[in-house]
Amino acid sequence: PVSSARAAIDVNVLEGSSWYFHVDFQNMRETEAGKGMGAWIEKEVFDEIEEELEIALRGKLRRMTALGDKEDDAFLELEGRFSGADLKKLRSLLTNKSAAKKHQGRTYYQADKDAFETSNGKIQIDTDSEWYATFAFENRVVMTQSEKRMQQILASGGKLPLKGTGKAIFVLSTEKRLFQAGADAEQLRKLDKDDDWDSNILKNTKKVGVMIADQDGKLAIDMRLQAKERSMAESIRNIVLGFIGLSAFNSDLDPALGELLRSVDVSLEGNVLRMRLAASTEAFLTALD
Repeated sequence: PVSSARAAIDVNVLEGSSWYFHVDFQNMRETEAGKGMGAWIEKEVFDEIEEELEIALRGKLRRMTALGDKEDDAFLELEGRFSGADLKKLRSLLTNKSAAKKHQGRTYYQADKDAFETSNGKIQIDTDSEWYATFAFENRVVMTQSEKRMQQILASGGKLPLKGTGKAIFVLSTEKRLFQAGADAEQLRKLDKDDDWDSNILKNTKKVGVMIADQDGKLAIDMRLQAKERSMAESIRNIVLGFIGLSAFNSDLDPALGELLRSVDVSLEGNVLRMRLAASTEAFLTALD
């Protein structure tokens, strides 16, 4: 059965959002296939973050969830076993010296727009948006783009008070999920004021979803794309199958990447294209590199 990213977020919230992603670091540490993926993330992501921000996250961060609603109001949650020193450091980094605010007895802060900039400029997030952060809930750091949304979360005891309006987005999930994400492409196009959707495929996509999970020690990947028309879904399928077919004649292809491509299963139901594969963590990481 489909489940939500965490107990506090109802699956209808995810299905009614414009985009979301969820990373389960705890499952990465506890599953055979996930360990390799987790080690790659630590090397590629955590090493730099810990060096620049001077805060240890590996082994402490359990889950990370982010989503945006129909008004592009983003929500970010870090869940983990944070020490008092960790929270103090995070609060200092995110809020600088902004004064604490209160709502229904719980404290929150307006995040400093320059909080993510570091001395050597390696980690920077350019944003004109306001952000709000709270450390009021045990083992959780919650951030929102609007003060109204933050106050709703504080008033609800930590739950995200968004209501889905039907399955506007794919939510793929399983017990040993490592990563899952989805997007309502039509809604994102409406929110994109610059209209940078040059690709014909992107312009004709309604929604997409992806999940990576541990399946008997292998990384199982499930991807779905709903096109506006079946003909577009058929075109994408043919492109994928053509690429896989051509790769079979490539004598220089890395064996690990060959394993990954040979495991791809492509199917079409109506205007929904589905691609599934299960391969070793080594093959998956080779493809990423």
